[in-house]
Amino acid sequence: MYDARPAAGPQPPPAADPAYAQQPPPYGYYQPQPIYVTQQVQIAPGYAASPPKSMAAALLLTFFFGPLGLFYVSVPAALIMIVVSIVVGVMTFGFGLLLTGAACMAWAAIATNNYNNARLGSPQYSQHSR
Repeated sequence: MYDARPAAGPQPPPAADPAYAQQPPPYGYYQPQPIYVTQQVQIAPGYAASPPKSMAAALLLTFFFGPLGLFYVSVPAALIMIVVSIVVGVMTFGFGLLLTGAACMAWAAIATNNYNNARLGSPQYSQHSR
């Protein structure tokens, strides 16, 4: 009742068999192809050009929203002026906010000019340039 035949399925031949080395690979077998490097490509560092900030928008935002308008130009400047405005507003019962509002507008103008000149590299134009 016991069958002495080997189990069904592919049986690999012995490794010493020279005929096995000459056979093509089985169907569906993928042998990766060698990769030849023929040219090296240098990739430029990532640079995303951002549009310049508008001076008019910065001044209007700080005029209507005070230190919150500074977020358009500079986040650290906005956070500093929010704290200063709260302290000055509490100490002067709100009358000092006129001064902090003017300071926010001045800071927005300076920060916008610095952003456009430094980060974007826009040239300085004067009356005498041609």
